[in-house]
Amino acid sequence: MPVSGGDEVQVFDSLSIWANFDVMREGIYYFPLAVAPRQYRLQFYRFADGKKETVAPFEIERSFGISVSPDRRTILFAPWESKGSDLMLIENFR
Repeated sequence: MPVSGGDEVQVFDSLSIWANFDVMREGIYYFPLAVAPRQYRLQFYRFADGKKETVAPFEIERSFGISVSPDRRTILFAPWESKGSDLMLIENFR
């Protein structure tokens, strides 16, 4: 919904998990539903023009939550590869 008022607008169709997005000044990074088993893609929704672009594809089971650094050069997410915990750091993903 625009800050100045008006109708609400759906910005994307799906999320893989409710916590899989991060809002930045220019737009939203998010993981939509998988396109196939273990086939996810990180996408960016740009506020200025409403366009969506794929930033990077990933072969992971799922992820729970993402965080993008303020300079947008690093993303942190935790893939669910097995029972346990793993952290993955991706640098220079733009």
